[in-house]
Amino acid sequence: MQRLITVSLFLTLSMITCAGTVRSQELLRWKLKPGEKLGYRVEQEMKMFSISGGTDTEMKMTSTMDIVWDVKAVDADGNASLGQTISRVQLTMEREPFGELKYDSNSEEILTNPILQRMATMYDSLVGNEWTLTMSPTGQTSEVKLPEKLLATLRSNPQLAGMVGGGEKMLETLANQSGVVLPDEPVSEGTSWQHVNTMDMPFGRMIMNLAMTYNGTEARAGRQYAKIVIKPEMKIEPKADAAITVEVDHSEANGILYFDAAAGRIARTSTNTDLEMTINSNIKQKIVQSMTMKSVPLSTDG
Repeated sequence: MQRLITVSLFLTLSMITCAGTVRSQELLRWKLKPGEKLGYRVEQEMKMFSISGGTDTEMKMTSTMDIVWDVKAVDADGNASLGQTISRVQLTMEREPFGELKYDSNSEEILTNPILQRMATMYDSLVGNEWTLTMSPTGQTSEVKLPEKLLATLRSNPQLAGMVGGGEKMLETLANQSGVVLPDEPVSEGTSWQHVNTMDMPFGRMIMNLAMTYNGTEARAGRQYAKIVIKPEMKIEPKADAAITVEVDHSEANGILYFDAAAGRIARTSTNTDLEMTINSNIKQKIVQSMTMKSVPLSTDG
């Protein structure tokens, strides 16, 4: 289950979802301004069924993650220096034999369940601790710096570092995948481009290829948005000396991203993913996962 939570987090931070009048050419660019703050709420619903050692297990999970972007500076070329902070995480999990488990980073309730305790250790070191990065007008990121509290937690807790897929490097990769990457050239309806995200895990390299197609513009709430159709594909390159192997038996996903071209930012996204994996270690485990995720604007007032 911990590995699936890692995969879920990777998918979450990787895909931060009627046609109207279509312009012949549109140049899509991030247009962030110094001093402004952007808030996004990422909501996710996941159902997972696993078979391990002849035992069937079913799990349902819903989660909400609030993320605030703080634009600190923008240079003459439009490269933005950003601070990003997870301000709150809420999670509800249903799994036998534990029943319903709940976690809220804003709650002061003392957690007694060992699963929630491990998750709280990770999330508590993330929530409220800013990481920084630089993002170009096309969405390419660089110069990621993770919060010291999180790094200290990972370095002092090898079990937690293993839970998040190797710790520091994995989280740095996630932070490097904060926004949608846009094409260099202007687009017209039907224009497609790709962006590949990779992440090294204890069992091998996870590769997410995001194929994106510009589908013209669509009017929503009185504004015109660029409509981008997303087709993610995931595969895993196994690591030769890994203690476990993970094979992707089936992966199907699709989504829509609405980009506010005038303001230069994501308006909202939604994705649906069906995934089947086989994990081989001491016991063979078959996992079937269905996930729906959406990202919507969040007010940063107050």
